Amino acid sequence: MILGINYDSFYNDFYTLQFSKTRNLVLNSVKENFTLSGRDVVLEGITIQIEIEVADSIQVFTATNIIGLSDAFVSITSDYKTLQGVPLTRDNAAMCRIELYE
Repeated sequence: MILGINYDSFYNDFYTLQFSKTRNLVLNSVKENFTLSGRDVVLEGITIQIEIEVADSIQVFTATNIIGLSDAFVSITSDYKTLQGVPLTRDNAAMCRIELYE
């Protein structure tokens, strides 16, 4: 399954999608500002988790959020070559697609 990402679909910085009978995709948009050694630092990105229901429990796996990379759960692609190797964020999410492996 391939899906486009629209940040307007997030609710309280979360987006959840059931993509098979036992698997859920959970996207969490994180944007934190803090000061470290007198410097302002901004940490921004969209984390990707896959929840898999197994027997009576749910296993949670963290997937890659780097555009152009893939792992056992997802592949993140974009037609914009300048985004290759960049973390998925609110600002670039609309230019990317997530392929979910079942």
